[in-house]
Amino acid sequence: MKTVRIPLPKPGGGFYPINDTNIDHYSLYADVDNVLIKRKQTGADIVANGGSTPQTLTYVHNLGYIPFFAAFSDAHVDGRWGILNNGYGSFTVPENITGADLTNLYITNFEAQDVQTAYDLFYDDMSNTGNPLITELKGSRLFKFARPGKTALSLNPNDYIIHSQLNNFKILKQGTSLAKNIVAGGIFTPTLIAHNGNITTPVKAFIFLKFPDGKTTLLGSVGATYSMDHTKGSVTCKITTTNIEIYSFNGSDMTCDVAWVIYGSGVDDNTLITNPIIDVPMPGYNAKTEKNPDHFAFHSRYPTLKYYYSNSYDLGTISNSTTITIAHNLGYVPFFIGFVNDFQSFINANTYAITPYYSADSYSGHTAHDIVANVFADSTNLYLDVYYQTNAVGTNKSFKFYYKIFKNNLGL
Repeated sequence: MKTVRIPLPKPGGGFYPINDTNIDHYSLYADVDNVLIKRKQTGADIVANGGSTPQTLTYVHNLGYIPFFAAFSDAHVDGRWGILNNGYGSFTVPENITGADLTNLYITNFEAQDVQTAYDLFYDDMSNTGNPLITELKGSRLFKFARPGKTALSLNPNDYIIHSQLNNFKILKQGTSLAKNIVAGGIFTPTLIAHNGNITTPVKAFIFLKFPDGKTTLLGSVGATYSMDHTKGSVTCKITTTNIEIYSFNGSDMTCDVAWVIYGSGVDDNTLITNPIIDVPMPGYNAKTEKNPDHFAFHSRYPTLKYYYSNSYDLGTISNSTTITIAHNLGYVPFFIGFVNDFQSFINANTYAITPYYSADSYSGHTAHDIVANVFADSTNLYLDVYYQTNAVGTNKSFKFYYKIFKNNLGL
């Protein structure tokens, strides 16, 4: 069998041996169907003042399916970036929200000021739900490796493990902080964790937290993230160029594990041009002199997200807390992301938001009416969880989840 293996540098120097079978030790490991997630489009924009009339930016993708996407904002223009999950308050709308349907990605600003945002949207459909096509640059030299059973003549980006014309997801920094004391300080006393990433704005990162019940979830920047056993929470997260900031509204401190995966905008890095490397610059950039990792379609010094599985699950209309268990059996907590229909339907009835999704209907004299939709994982399963607080039980809502699992080990 013809294959390609490109090992990553080992901490402390050298490279992992070519006979190592841990795919997390490779930037490219094409022995099996280790598809590298390829970016379709990206952007960084200012969403205009939405204080009197909410302002929405619309990005057309036309993929025909709900893609892997992520949007981020610096909502208060203070250098604190957060992933945009949708969280609605009892009397207030969120600062910013995002959602995608089969055609578009939307970012909406409710703030009474201009807001900086950034987004990425990826090709990641392996089930031929959609049929995206790329136009290969004529006369260019391409480095591409087709998936098993696919042909290198295909123009469908999802038919490739790697394609040098497409900018793949590059992990600039990954790390963990185990047994971390998360301070119950609300918005005034965040728990700070130095992430040690050599990054600049816009800051793009996925921050995962393993609650004391042993279940891990992605932290959002708004609303409330509860533990799967619904005894701990709520937790939100922001990130700067130096620190992860975790805000806990839990009744007391708690011990949790935290993992982060930072990608996006790296600071120019002199180590990029040291040998040995394999790099494929984007059009217009010089492989010999370029130092910004985001200007490479592929760079062997950086780990990538390796696709494993995606699907959807329609719970239909339910009126009580419900958990669906889906086995992945990887033996570790993988990188994952979930999306759920936006039942507030602010943008339109067919948009899906990144989980955790929070809908508050509680206020003084009208307590415990909130509904939360979220996705959790452990070393064996993925869990699609809908949590109705006590007084919200009986409220009819429809839920459909999309979920995506990657082979990358979070180390939790």
